[in-house]
Amino acid sequence: MSLLVGGDSRRLVDVTTPAVVPLHMFTGADPRNKTLFQRFYSKVLVGDGCWDWQRATNEHGYGKFGIFLDGEWTNQLAHRVAWFLATGVWPTHHVLHSCDNPLCVRHSHHFAGTQLDNIQDCISKGRNTGGKVYATHCKRGHPLSGTNLRICGGKRICKTCKNTWKREHRASGLYQ
Repeated sequence: MSLLVGGDSRRLVDVTTPAVVPLHMFTGADPRNKTLFQRFYSKVLVGDGCWDWQRATNEHGYGKFGIFLDGEWTNQLAHRVAWFLATGVWPTHHVLHSCDNPLCVRHSHHFAGTQLDNIQDCISKGRNTGGKVYATHCKRGHPLSGTNLRICGGKRICKTCKNTWKREHRASGLYQ
């Protein structure tokens, strides 16, 4: 991959290897000729903990930032650009968040990893729900836990509601 760099003498540089020019020279092809570093961090709220991205986000809540990459303008995930600005190397794998904040672009809160590393990190932090977010109560307010919870065919069923439904249908003669 290559990124447009340099002030008045712009040129493409391979970003899969360590940067061959000082990072302060990266422009990202900004018409106002700001460096990539200046453009990027002008959109970040820097604090004591996470440094939160303050501009556009994708559908998953991760920041996105437009750069001139491989000969065209493209949106990249902000934390991946932050990784590049801090290391000088474009990430070839996932950039994971130790803080679990998708808006965070603070390099000390990131680490490189694979998809498997990402899944294992998710499980170790108790964020893995098998793709489902489980409710703690049914739609009528009964708790979905303990003796009131029945799992049938992978579905979580409220026993109180099920018993009420059975009583009502038995009384109507529709349920035997």
